[in-house]
Amino acid sequence: MSHDLAVTLSVTTGDSVDTKNGPVRVEGVYDYPDDGRAPGLGYAAIFIEPVTASTMFDACWMDAPYPAEDTRSLIWTSVETIGQAAKPTLGQLNSTMGVSFDAISAFNSRPSESFPWVALLLGSVVGFVPVRFRRLELASALHSRIPKAGLTLQVMLENLFWLIPAVLVVSGASLFLSQTALESDFISIASAGFRIVGLGSIGVLLGSIVGVLVTRERDLFKYFKER
Repeated sequence: MSHDLAVTLSVTTGDSVDTKNGPVRVEGVYDYPDDGRAPGLGYAAIFIEPVTASTMFDACWMDAPYPAEDTRSLIWTSVETIGQAAKPTLGQLNSTMGVSFDAISAFNSRPSESFPWVALLLGSVVGFVPVRFRRLELASALHSRIPKAGLTLQVMLENLFWLIPAVLVVSGASLFLSQTALESDFISIASAGFRIVGLGSIGVLLGSIVGVLVTRERDLFKYFKER
């Protein structure tokens, strides 16, 4: 029975309630708050009775977290209109938050949708700035006839030395947090986290490469004066 009815009758799970058919044991108490949902079960007792495959009911409920148009069409297949005077109606249990919800549109328009590109930008800055601080060292190496391709490879390997452990730690944390979501949403949430980590890592490598490429041997003395 509902919580409100149980409070009125001063009973709880396991107690007995006298009815016209004799005492009935209360198997459970459910909550049915007044939060905008359709009335009817807020002050009621539900009895389970044996039925057959041809038994008809006065209502049919469907639990669909994200109902689509085909979902609404599907529920009409449970309606038997022969001999019914009243026209059946289709409604939502609780329409306080609206009668429809486009989950894909809501997911794609979430504030965190731009996070991967922000991570790419920040990663580029993280990769570029330290290399730029080393411009005197790099220009000196170029003056010593070390090829720029070799310097670029060196800087990338130096960044990978700390970037790989960081990616593993952050990816592991992303997987752990994704497990708190529904099983059906795990892949979507985990992939969103991996996009942030992946683009951030790419940004670090691209920023470091640009930092090497903009360093010129002919500016060696200029870098020395700016030191």
